[in-house]
Amino acid sequence: MSQDVKKIDEKSDQALSQSLAGKSKYLQRLQDALDKDDDLLVYKLLNTTKYYHVMKQRRYTDSNNYQTLVKDLRPELSHHLSHRLIKYLKKTYPFFYYYEDQLGHYQVYFGDWWGHKLFGSLDVINVEFNFDNKEFAKLKRAFNDQHFDTQDMKAIQQQNSRLTELAKTQDKRSNEETELKADLKANKSQARMPWNSNRINAEYAKIIGRLKKLSNLDKQADDAKARIKGNQQKMLKLSTENTVIDYEKKSVKKYFGDLSQFNDNNKQLYYNYVSNLLAGGKD
Repeated sequence: MSQDVKKIDEKSDQALSQSLAGKSKYLQRLQDALDKDDDLLVYKLLNTTKYYHVMKQRRYTDSNNYQTLVKDLRPELSHHLSHRLIKYLKKTYPFFYYYEDQLGHYQVYFGDWWGHKLFGSLDVINVEFNFDNKEFAKLKRAFNDQHFDTQDMKAIQQQNSRLTELAKTQDKRSNEETELKADLKANKSQARMPWNSNRINAEYAKIIGRLKKLSNLDKQADDAKARIKGNQQKMLKLSTENTVIDYEKKSVKKYFGDLSQFNDNNKQLYYNYVSNLLAGGKD
């Protein structure tokens, strides 16, 4: 074996040894942090780059990328870290409730009142909320005094008014149909001559057209009752949704003042929580 090859082998073995030692040290530090219930150190080890960027405003590049060693343990790590984080969040966001639907994954519900709904999820390891875009948009519109369903409710009300009117005018249409059928009979009995056939045909077409329209209105009126009931249920659902969103709006205003402050707090959640840990926060 040449000296050059030997040097390459020695250098490679040394690099391998150092890499294994570094990984072993990282895993041991993480294990010690978990054993000591040191969530602050766990967060730092799981994402050192983010920790230095957010907490120290310093650039830091983790070239070793050791956190990938425990990538498959994220559910377990998330579950471990969730206890203290959720205690903290319950004080900061009293209106949010959390449900672990699978190990380490937490759904976020807005409120514990009737009609409360799934609002998003909590990323424990990154300390951030992932809100449902549709639900957040409803809350945002509420802060702009715009109910998301105003147009829907207006359309349903208009439809119900039309259906109610159809039901009320059933007798009037029946009388008109009787008259039109008499007119149709008279029209058919007229002798057609070259000088009057166009007029008779036009009258016939007009009567038939009106009868078809009345028949169509009668069909709509036949199921008007069921459709009105269905629309009333839709209105109730939309009204309930509006009430729930109003509760959400009031809750955010109570604890954050306005939606802007709420958003700012969400963006700074990692910083705020880790600062709490740095200050010795255990709850």
